[in-house]
Amino acid sequence: MIKKLSMYFSLDSFKNRPALFEFGLALNFILLLSAFFWKNDVPFILQQKLSICWPFFASCYVLRPFSEVLSSGFLWAMVACAIFSSFYLLKGNQKAHFVWLFAGYFFKALLFVQDYRLMGNYHWMPFWCVLIYLFARNKESLLKVIIVLFYFFAGVLKLSKEWISGSAMLMAPLNHVVPIEVLTVFVIVLELLLIWFLFSKRFHSAILILLFFFHLYSWHQVGYFYPLVMFFLLTIFVFGQKYGSAIWHDLRQEKAGAILLGIFVGLQFPGYLIRGDEALTGEGRYFSLNMIDAHSQCQGYLFYQQKQQWTELALNDRSGTFRTIRIHCEPLVYWQFAKSKCRELKSGGFDGEAHLYLFAKRSSDQQWTSLIQEKNVCASRKESHALKPHDFVNIQESETFAEGVAPVVHVNDSLSPEVKGSLSEHFLGGPERNNVFSASVGAVLQTKKLIQFNSGVHTAAKSTPVADETGFYVASDSGRLTKFDWDGNILWNFIFQNTPLGIHSTPLLWDKAIFLGTYSGDFYKIDKMTGDLIWVRKLGDAIGASPLLSQNMLVINTEFNSLKRWGGMLVALDPQSGSLIWRSDLFPDQSHSSPSVLGQNLYFGSNDGKIRVVDLDNGKTKAEYSVHEEPIKSSVLVADHSLYFSDWKRGLGKMDLNGKILWQLEDGGQNMSTPLWDPQGKHVFYGNSQGLLKKVNPSDGNVVQEWKTGERSIKSGLLQLGKDLFFGCGEDELCQLNTDNDQIHKIKLDGRVTATPIFYDGKLVVVTDAPGSLWLIRFDRGKKGLKN
Repeated sequence: MIKKLSMYFSLDSFKNRPALFEFGLALNFILLLSAFFWKNDVPFILQQKLSICWPFFASCYVLRPFSEVLSSGFLWAMVACAIFSSFYLLKGNQKAHFVWLFAGYFFKALLFVQDYRLMGNYHWMPFWCVLIYLFARNKESLLKVIIVLFYFFAGVLKLSKEWISGSAMLMAPLNHVVPIEVLTVFVIVLELLLIWFLFSKRFHSAILILLFFFHLYSWHQVGYFYPLVMFFLLTIFVFGQKYGSAIWHDLRQEKAGAILLGIFVGLQFPGYLIRGDEALTGEGRYFSLNMIDAHSQCQGYLFYQQKQQWTELALNDRSGTFRTIRIHCEPLVYWQFAKSKCRELKSGGFDGEAHLYLFAKRSSDQQWTSLIQEKNVCASRKESHALKPHDFVNIQESETFAEGVAPVVHVNDSLSPEVKGSLSEHFLGGPERNNVFSASVGAVLQTKKLIQFNSGVHTAAKSTPVADETGFYVASDSGRLTKFDWDGNILWNFIFQNTPLGIHSTPLLWDKAIFLGTYSGDFYKIDKMTGDLIWVRKLGDAIGASPLLSQNMLVINTEFNSLKRWGGMLVALDPQSGSLIWRSDLFPDQSHSSPSVLGQNLYFGSNDGKIRVVDLDNGKTKAEYSVHEEPIKSSVLVADHSLYFSDWKRGLGKMDLNGKILWQLEDGGQNMSTPLWDPQGKHVFYGNSQGLLKKVNPSDGNVVQEWKTGERSIKSGLLQLGKDLFFGCGEDELCQLNTDNDQIHKIKLDGRVTATPIFYDGKLVVVTDAPGSLWLIRFDRGKKGLKN
């Protein structure tokens, strides 16, 4: 076949044409560079069952997975072909050089079409140049024209506010003197206008110098591969001898070459002719240049449901499936990912439903766009297309942009019937975060270990369970929410595979639903009887604090951790619909403190050592009270017309409502346990980082009494049931302090207790750290706790 194909090679002599000789070497260097560039990507991608197929090769998955030998073999074949091609070029055997060059790029093309994640302009452009180099007669002229067209159409793509404003940049520019808008506009002028002067013998050297510095400057934005490819392609201008009229003469003489250029130009337009924003949908751009003309943002969700379990799959893993910046928000990638997962699930006997949702927007847009809403993607027969709209893309305008907050995704708006007598269950008892109940308990009747639970994904304090008459709900550090009945049987599971650092916050029970934030920044409303997802909304990069319900509003403390956006923010949502009510300003540092409320004021601590006061009505900051520069991780306890807190530098402190510190202990260490106000004895209890439980006089801060509970810090919150105080202590114990006789009783468990114990109807639910378990402790008497 190669021999027959070589009959079509244009083998006009390279003598006296140094540009073609050097360009042949450049194409071989690009081939070698491609093999090196792909040395990690190709084995990583092709050895997976997961496949993201090009629209023109939608059945690529039938070839998966490649063996390690096969995927690496293709790369070594590219290397070998490049070496032999260069050898024969240097020896003057042009035909053999062409054969090996064609073979090398043929192997590269075979890899290229296997997965859409291998796409890139730095591959498309050399492919076009190889076609001209091998098959055109007037090679130098045609190569010069198509390379100028590369730059021209790249400049056309940059005619957008995202590029001009600099928001399309992947990283902050190196230059801090010249305004970014000046640089971006200059690039547009260079690619649209100045680039044509490459055809001028007088000016082409100056344009080459500009291009050299442009690609050198772009190195920190796009990496090494793209600039090096362009340097190699530009060798045709460095060594070329044809300019202006000679080039246009060659174009008129070679119709085949002109047709090839016409095909290239024609393929740049389908993306503009298809409805919607091609920068978001990617439709029509599969054969065209794909520059980063807009920095897209997106939020995708894939859920599958079978029997009593929901599972959310990770869709935004920047190190894996969605690593390619240019296509990480394209509907094709999400659709192919979902279909690939469906095939994998069905091979394991899955017969449930999978639901796929995708929202996207340009970084400077004020409006989100809903691109995919598919409620049974596994059964769908919708297809992708290379030059026309995909069947599965359904463009709908979504909510107006609120910075850092994505639209709400409604999955199932029907709730199970309301459970009579259901309560609103908060972390630490209620909106004031004082975990005191009037229930009393006697001796322990039974200590029952239910199941292995936490796995040690993170070292922070674990999520605290919540409970009602139908059972109790526990979130794990590995990303699982489970409901148990009071006999310890699992009623349903919801698995969050998209949160690598698990769940830190405590769920909130209200009405018929349970609300939960994960450390991926997503906030969920779930039917508490069935475990069905009602809605979900991306609120930030992480949620470590527990939500608050007040005045029919959900208030959530969110975190942002990117270089472009760092800090914390409060968000208020409608608990029924998930609609955004307000969001606060972005605070300069993150907050893990669950907000408390008194009247119209929200109080919470931050990692910058401040307690902030925010208006519950509108999210406006009323005041900032500085304590120290150390983080305040605890919730702010609102009691006795005062604020109690603990920080990492000193420990327990008291502040009046105007921000004046009345007293503070000098404990040192990293204190994070929220204090407890005993309304009967008029004392404040607090556990510190040295394992001491302290009883403090709230009027002057004097320590009335203290108990050494172990060598480890007390991380868990405190629970007061009548005269008894429960909290985690030591290496693997639950402490019970009787405040009448000041005696501590310890219950041996299988791990450290950093989650706050909860009590319901004579039963205590305790979660231990990894390797930890879920424990149910029954007492000989007790009634449902009602908060004082």
